[in-house]
Amino acid sequence: MKKIFKGLAVFEIILAAVAIIGGIVIWGGDHSVSSKNIPSDKVLFSNFYKILLVKVSDADNTFASFDSARTKGNQLKAAKIALNIKDQMRERWNDIDTLELPKLQNLKASKDLKTLKDFISACYLYKQMMVEDYLNAVKNPNTYTVAKFQNDTEKSDKYLLAGTAEVLQVCTDLSMTDAEIKNMENESKQIPALN
Repeated sequence: MKKIFKGLAVFEIILAAVAIIGGIVIWGGDHSVSSKNIPSDKVLFSNFYKILLVKVSDADNTFASFDSARTKGNQLKAAKIALNIKDQMRERWNDIDTLELPKLQNLKASKDLKTLKDFISACYLYKQMMVEDYLNAVKNPNTYTVAKFQNDTEKSDKYLLAGTAEVLQVCTDLSMTDAEIKNMENESKQIPALN
């Protein structure tokens, strides 16, 4: 008799497991995520671009007072500002560098988006280095420190231009219309800065 109940208990457990699995399959089939709920590559790129622009604007705003004082030849003011923003610029660059890329279905656009991010990240890495190398050049003005600062400036500009070209390349890869690009840019201007 005990053996019959034990066999019946095992049978009931197996039956219950099959019922649970069947219920999950049936429920999952009715409520699964359809491809309609997955955002398009254009939407994913547009959302990424908006976030990137906010982070870039934040870095530019942090950098602006230093750059203004430096270009006006006010070395003392620029050095004081550089001391104050050195850590902030490192944080701003890190915010850009660690920004997660969306997973696009279009493989060429995905590759070009990674290149875009790498170029923009490099641009702000060199801006951050400009601040640090400016301080070194002010402390120890010699040919090497001044040349290093100039190199940082040139590379920052170079990577910014390359990153801008990659934005256009990704838009082309995704067959975005002029209206879609303009809309993406207008929407990104409405997002408040991080500061």
